[in-house]
Amino acid sequence: MENNNRTKIIVIALVSIVIILLIAIMIVSSFSQKRNSNNAKNEVINTLQRNTAGTNNNTQLNKISLTSAPSQSTIIPTSTNTSSLMNKRQPTQSLIIPNQTATDNVKIAKKTLDYLNLMRDQRGVYLFERVCPPSNQCIDSQGNNHSGPRPIWAWYKYFQKTVDIQAIITIKNDLLINTTKIDTVQNDFWNCNLIYYISLDKKAFDATTIERMHQYCITSVNPNFTIDVNNQTQPVNQPLDLAKAAVFISDLVGRYGFSRNSSDLDTAKKFYQTTLAQYQTQVNTVNYEQVCTLGKAALDLFVKTGNTAYKNTAIDMWNNQKVSAVGQKQEFSVLKAKVICGLFANHLSLLTDDDQYRVVKKEIINLLLANNYNSQDGSFFEKINEKIYKRSTENALIAGLLLEFDSLK
Repeated sequence: MENNNRTKIIVIALVSIVIILLIAIMIVSSFSQKRNSNNAKNEVINTLQRNTAGTNNNTQLNKISLTSAPSQSTIIPTSTNTSSLMNKRQPTQSLIIPNQTATDNVKIAKKTLDYLNLMRDQRGVYLFERVCPPSNQCIDSQGNNHSGPRPIWAWYKYFQKTVDIQAIITIKNDLLINTTKIDTVQNDFWNCNLIYYISLDKKAFDATTIERMHQYCITSVNPNFTIDVNNQTQPVNQPLDLAKAAVFISDLVGRYGFSRNSSDLDTAKKFYQTTLAQYQTQVNTVNYEQVCTLGKAALDLFVKTGNTAYKNTAIDMWNNQKVSAVGQKQEFSVLKAKVICGLFANHLSLLTDDDQYRVVKKEIINLLLANNYNSQDGSFFEKINEKIYKRSTENALIAGLLLEFDSLK
């Protein structure tokens, strides 16, 4: 009897020890998971805190410096919610807000960025577009090799306005995806131009991330142009497309920022003269997208070289082509042209401190919100032949433009 009791006591003791050990293992495991989940966030916090003592991250947000290293530019990220792909077409009611405030625009931009986070494939690569026919089902394109830089830029803009750490985390994740999961990055719309100015923010990004930005730029391939041994740019197809040419000029300027190779800047200057000469022969037939992309290219060269002739040419284009009327054209439906002209107006306002450009930028923003904004899902759309097109590039550029918003003096 005594032996049985002793055996029971031993069994109970052993069971108790096992239970205690299991509880201890669960506690340690839980702590480890929590620690791992915070690694990315802690890395960002450490980067932001490095060398920032007494520095306000928002003091010089919207300045463009006329030096070889312009001041901090624009890009943003937000939290990623992929619980729904939102494939059902939402009603395309527009949000009409005649007098936008900076706070309104930050909220709208964040909603658009959240929508962009849902426009990804299984790798996390941004889709080119989502097309919604009159039926209820939207059709997603495949993830593509050239949409990434614009959302990254927009996320950085958001970070500048909000100092939201999650934005930096999103940027770093997007850079990793775009440099490891895409074989050849196609550079057809400001890859280097946008990414370079982000890389100047040494307080927000560590050296590894900045180097990844560098590689993202210099490994990008532009399918529209080749550069010969004399640094002359040759279009793959004739005649020369003014808008694509202007975009490439801006991108060569950004590439020079990374490479510090004088041939990149030399090529940009030569190609600008070639493109400007063709523009002058077509001055009576050019469209707003061509005018505004070439005007922005001229301003990019002005910022990098300090040569005021580039800025004066951009102002002449603005005046001669009556770009100031874009924000008042209710019938003007080309989404990409509207946002590019808005960005052109923003650059002019920063470089001249002239309120006339701020007025036009605000008018274009209001026009976009009135005619192209879906307030239910946060997307900006373009309607062509009864189909609704929601493209990642346009949505990202509009989000960035919204975050460039400043009040009139």
